[in-house]
Amino acid sequence: MNTTTFPQLRFVTARLSAEPVSAADFPFFHALWSDERVARTLGGVRSTEQVRTALAEAVAHWEAYGFGRWILRHQGIVVGTVKLAHCRVRDRAEVELGYALLPSAWGCGYATEAGAGALCYARQVASLDDVVAYALLSNVPSLAVLDRLGFAAEAELDLPAGRHRLYRKVLAAPLIGTEHSDAAAGESDAAAGEVTCSAPLES
Repeated sequence: MNTTTFPQLRFVTARLSAEPVSAADFPFFHALWSDERVARTLGGVRSTEQVRTALAEAVAHWEAYGFGRWILRHQGIVVGTVKLAHCRVRDRAEVELGYALLPSAWGCGYATEAGAGALCYARQVASLDDVVAYALLSNVPSLAVLDRLGFAAEAELDLPAGRHRLYRKVLAAPLIGTEHSDAAAGESDAAAGEVTCSAPLES
């Protein structure tokens, strides 16, 4: 198993800060994944035990790979989560971008901003070549986020939750909407353990 770790664990964007998840984040994830409005696009409501298992797996992913799932905050208030996670899609090893926001944070452009920040981290810190993402065909807002982030549609998948569209982002290409600056390139502060990324703001 890859045990590579990175000194930079956090990233920040114009409005969001992202920190690695920990076991202490259980109350947030229980609230997020038990909310039917959120769960309807994520495979359904999760039980308490399922939340504990998923959170333990997210913490273990960080320990194994040096990147994983982050908690998102705006002005110190938790608004959602974003992840870069190893997975298998169509019998191929991939790294997936995923995100979920509390309903109170919908419509603010945070998904696009957090996604761009995570992609910046993937390219500049984790040195990934590409990232995949997928969303239900009925989840129009999420499909729009992936379009804004510059993902290219690759296939459609029949998954237990329904038919999804699979996307891929080649990270050698510039992120859509990012500024050509040190921040856009992923300026890092190793002492602070933080990467600053300029992410596109959703109008």
